[in-house]
Amino acid sequence: MKLDKYIASTGYCSRRKALVLIEEKRVKVNGKPVSIYNTVKETDEVKIDNVLLKREKLLPVFIAYHKPKGIICTCEKITDNIIDAINHPQTIYPVGRLDKDSEGLILLTNQSLLIDQIANPKGNHEKEYLVTLNLPVRNQFLDEIMAGIKLGKEQTKPCVAKLEPGTKRVMRIILTQGLNRQIRKMCNAYQYQVIKLQRVRVMNIHLGKLKEGEWRDLTETEIKELFETLNLSLPKIEPKILKEKKVPEPQLKSKEVKVEAPIVPKQKLLSEKLKKHEIKANKKAPWKKMQTLGNKSNTEKTSKPMVAEKLKPRRKKKDNRVIKSIKRVEEGD
Repeated sequence: MKLDKYIASTGYCSRRKALVLIEEKRVKVNGKPVSIYNTVKETDEVKIDNVLLKREKLLPVFIAYHKPKGIICTCEKITDNIIDAINHPQTIYPVGRLDKDSEGLILLTNQSLLIDQIANPKGNHEKEYLVTLNLPVRNQFLDEIMAGIKLGKEQTKPCVAKLEPGTKRVMRIILTQGLNRQIRKMCNAYQYQVIKLQRVRVMNIHLGKLKEGEWRDLTETEIKELFETLNLSLPKIEPKILKEKKVPEPQLKSKEVKVEAPIVPKQKLLSEKLKKHEIKANKKAPWKKMQTLGNKSNTEKTSKPMVAEKLKPRRKKKDNRVIKSIKRVEEGD
């Protein structure tokens, strides 16, 4: 295996970055400095800056990401880099680049061979864009960029460009070249300013309804078709094994003791409930007790005399017959 490919397969860096490290004499195989032409076996020890590289069997990852404006397509540890924006658990790398001021579809993977095949300009792989300009699109402009124009020392390849139906300032362009800021430079050459640039397709992978800042895994059909067009052997994608989630049992405190409750039949439970209701009915409230005492006192008054009534002296009735007889004597009857 080539040394740069081996380093990329460990997830340390991309193959292009690995070639730079090899030329800087920072890579050693079995303790010896090497060149870019050296090959590596599985039993060899590869070190970068005295750090041993380990190859781990990772699941192949293929991601479609809707890059927002302002995200930088780099693996370097800087602010607003694409790796931190996605925050994937595995080490992945962007396939090609998309300008910081542009947005849309970009692929990411941990398969270094796939990155090299898609990013290679000799492959003539299609990339489709939607471009919004500040002025209405002229037919002459479309015809000339489709034939190819000169940008400084470089010549653009023929492309497909057409005006979007129902619009005047939005065009759809399909490139197979991918020069640095190619679309913006082509538009600036004809006094146009790009207001919005969105990539909507890379080969057979479409952006679709993927929202800005979201990513998704490629489907099996997309991966299969992608590898067929690149004439690459499809990697073995093993199914992910999901671990069964075990619900932990509630932990008892030190003082508590786990006791199994005995099974009681329904009839006994009903009888116990009735007894409880009877006990509650017998236990009367204090205001009810006072009411019962008042009722008892009223009944005693009517049936039995009170103590004060017993001690009260009775007045003797006057005998009117004696008084009448005395009056008669005084009158002289």
